Amino acid sequence: MSQSIPAPSFGPYNILMCRPGQIAVLPLYTPISKEGLVVAMDFYSYSDGSSTQTIFSIRNTATNVVSLRADYFPTSGALNIWINPPSGSSYYVFDSAITSSISINTGK
Repeated sequence: MSQSIPAPSFGPYNILMCRPGQIAVLPLYTPISKEGLVVAMDFYSYSDGSSTQTIFSIRNTATNVVSLRADYFPTSGALNIWINPPSGSSYYVFDSAITSSISINTGK
C-alpha cells in the first residue's frame, strides 16, 4: 500500500469499514470464470449518503469501465443490479415490481 493512501478502517471482527466517497479495491488479476462469481456480504447504508449507494462493482482494470454494479436505494430500501454491456445501453436487472418484493433486513 502506498504511503499516500491511508489504510482501510477495520471494525469489530475485522470487518472492512468503507468511508463515504471512498472505495476498497480487490484486484483479481484473472478473468471471472464462466461458472460465475458469488458475492456475499452485509452492508451498512449511510443515512446521510447519496440516493444511490453502490455496494460493490466490477471494473475492467485495463479500460477502467464498470461492467456490473450492485446499487442500494435507501429511500425505497431496494437493491438492484446495474449492467453496462460492451455494446448497447446500460440497464437495471430488476423492475420496480421485483425490487419492492426483495426485502432488505436492516440492522439495529
